[in-house]
Amino acid sequence: MYLKYAGDLILRERVETAMERSIKTMMDWGDEKQAPWGDYFRYASLNRAVIDIKDGKISPWLILNCKSGKVMMKKFNDEQLQIVYPVMDPSHWALRFKRLPADIEMIKEIVKEAGL
Repeated sequence: MYLKYAGDLILRERVETAMERSIKTMMDWGDEKQAPWGDYFRYASLNRAVIDIKDGKISPWLILNCKSGKVMMKKFNDEQLQIVYPVMDPSHWALRFKRLPADIEMIKEIVKEAGL
């Protein structure tokens, strides 16, 4: 029951909330690994990324709107893709991005500044 609730919440939340949580998660990873947080998509283990995505710690808002996030997704195997699919549902996000172009522009600015 909780997983369904959390999944639904992730799919409906505002971009600002999702970005804040994603960046905090990436900064925490950077502190742990003594690495720049902007390197999360490049160097975090794929298993960790899968867990962070599944748990809603890293949002599709960010992953699908930056080059390094998309490259990371291409590295996932079939099992990992099945795990993240409920959160990363391409049809949901394509529609959401199309409806909210101002939010996409904000994300692109953050991505550019962070070097993602």
